[in-house]
This record gives sequence, structure tokens and C-alpha cells, in this order.
Amino acid sequence: PLFFVIAVVIVYIYRHFGIRKDAMILLTVISTLLWAAVSADFQLPPLPFEPSATEPVISAQANKFHHDNHHAGYVSNTNKLLEEEGDQKLKSYTLSELVAKVGSGKLGLEESKEQKLRNNGGGAWNHAFWWRVLAPYDSEETKLGQISDDLAEAIEDEWGSVDEMIDEMKTKANKLFGSGWAWLIIKEDGLAIVTTPNQDNPLMSLVPDEKQGVPIFGIDVWEHAFYLTYGPMKPKFTEDFWHVVDWDQVSKNYQAAKKGNIEDLIGKEFDEYK
Repeated sequence: PLFFVIAVVIVYIYRHFGIRKDAMILLTVISTLLWAAVSADFQLPPLPFEPSATEPVISAQANKFHHDNHHAGYVSNTNKLLEEEGDQKLKSYTLSELVAKVGSGKLGLEESKEQKLRNNGGGAWNHAFWWRVLAPYDSEETKLGQISDDLAEAIEDEWGSVDEMIDEMKTKANKLFGSGWAWLIIKEDGLAIVTTPNQDNPLMSLVPDEKQGVPIFGIDVWEHAFYLTYGPMKPKFTEDFWHVVDWDQVSKNYQAAKKGNIEDLIGKEFDEYK
């Protein structure tokens, strides 16, 4: 509707005031940019690898379903919510900022709508993060040697070794009841492993203080993440999962988190509403 109104105004001005061709072109460009601004939305990141690249841990079919249906749905529903609200302040936030403000009382949303943002905005952010920490099965990025020296030191300070950290992450992921995520996060006093239900994440204001932090790695243990390959055997999934972890990206996330560059965790181009 807005685009139609803009077009009508341009035609009216041209017919009644005889604007020169060069001015007409300029006005058209301005109107196009205005239309792009008001029709902005969050974008669905493409898979950074071929769907079959993570087999046999995560099948091509599972990746396609997960990305093209679940993740796409979260992004679409987040955009619909913001469009329905029509609040330019909400649209001025990055996805990371929106997610972090869930539960803070600063979004100005009705409870039911904030719950929708919690579920869908959280799902959009979590999955944009998820794809980036995956790599093709047993590729160079999955080798423990890809862990940066400073991240390895931080892990050893907290757990004694990378293997001990992995064991704790598997244990907590397996014990999580129902759907949710296990996260490796950075806090003021070091690293920690926490879990969150559904599409909550440690950035959100509503999670308990002891679970708040900046994620640098995560395991999606919703059933749609593993059921096509493993059925009900979640422990088998969390055991095999490390064959597809991109430790190079996890190390980059660690650096970004330390610098406070939260948008780098999912890619700035997908964090912005545009």
C-alpha cells in the first residue's frame, strides 16, 4: 500500500508540475530507498555448507528441515511480529539487542507478544548462531588443534582439559529435560556451561543470573536437531556431535565475546533489521 501511494504521488507531481527527467529519476530513487527502509526485515542466513556435509552425524534431510522450515519460521514470525507492532524503536534494534531485552521490561510489548518474541526471536538468533559453529564432518575445522591458545587456556583453567569440558557439556545436554540448548558461555569470571529451555539463550534478561553470559558455542538438543538420524538416542547424538564442531569459529566467537562484539556471533548482516 505504501509503495502504491508513493507511485501515485510521483505521477501526480510529474503530470501537474512538469518535473524534469533528471529530477524525476532522483525522486524515484529516493522513493525506492524509502520503500526499502519501511519494508525491512531480518534475513534468513543461508546454510554455510552443503546439507550433506555433516553426515553421518546430521543428515542432509535434517539440515534442510531444520533450516528451511524451523529456522525460516522463526525469522518469518519475528518479522511479522515487528511489522504488526509498527514500532520503529523495536525495528531499530539488532536481533541480538531484541533477544537480550526479552524479560527486561524495556520492549513495551504485551506479555503474549513478548512471549512470541522470546520464542521466535530466540529461535532466529539461536539458529543463526548454530549454523556458524558447525563444520563438515571431520574437516580440518573440527580438529582440537583449531582451538586458539587463549581459548584453550581458558578451558583448561576451568575444567583442566578440553576433554573434561566436552564431557560436562555432553552430560548437561543429556540431562536437559525436553527441548532446549546447552551452551558454552563467557562470564565476567571465566567460562561456564549452562542449559536453557526451548529457544531461550544466555543473552536474555529473563534467564537466571547464573546462566547469563555471552554464548560462544552451543548444542541444539531439540528433537528436530537429531531425531531423523538418532531417534530417541540423544546421548549418541551428543557423543558424535563433536565430529562437526567448527573450533575455529568457536575461537573467533570467544574473541568477539571478549570484545563485546555480539553481532559477530551470528554475522552482522543477519543481526540487523534491513
